[in-house]
Amino acid sequence: MNSVLYFTSDEDIPYFYEMNALWNGVNLGIAGFGYSGSARAAPSEDLFSAVDAQYGMEKALLCNTGLDTAYMVTCVFLMQYAQSSAKNPAMFRGYGQSLPLHGGFLFVFDLLVCAIQGGSRNLIEPLLNEKVRQ
Repeated sequence: MNSVLYFTSDEDIPYFYEMNALWNGVNLGIAGFGYSGSARAAPSEDLFSAVDAQYGMEKALLCNTGLDTAYMVTCVFLMQYAQSSAKNPAMFRGYGQSLPLHGGFLFVFDLLVCAIQGGSRNLIEPLLNEKVRQ
């Protein structure tokens, strides 16, 4: 869909759709990498390693929210640069308009998955405490 709209739009809108298409490619690559990694991963040997892996995932998701924030800050930079740039301001404006859409989605997604992971951890911790007492 982005490809069709890219060729049928004027001014900065084609660049908005171009950046959307690029982000979709990046997201597809990340999803494919994550899926292949999880498909090949061996199940945890014990409860402690499972909890350790879960903590690691939560930390990675929180780190990603920092990157997502950087995407949205980059949007502000691109929009400001578009106002002063003599070379192709429409491109910078279009890219700048696309970044909050993707950065915002990823920010919410990462926080939501982190909250789900934290909820799962709250279910596991009593089992872990019971295991330690034994």
